[in-house]
Amino acid sequence: MIFPNGKSKAIGFFKNPKILPDSRILVNRKAKKERKNDGTGLQNAVNVVTVLVSLLTSAILATKL
Repeated sequence: MIFPNGKSKAIGFFKNPKILPDSRILVNRKAKKERKNDGTGLQNAVNVVTVLVSLLTSAILATKL
């Protein structure tokens, strides 16, 4: 909050300050983070499944020899 005389004061969440005429109240907001949806999570899951299937196939072929 900025008082009319130019001084500023931080205000806590549960406090009710006196607001004088011509005071300015500033509210800061966090910017929203953009989520990437480029499919990397799905691609990683596919890679893990591919490796597991390859290992399983190799193990089966090794036991059949």
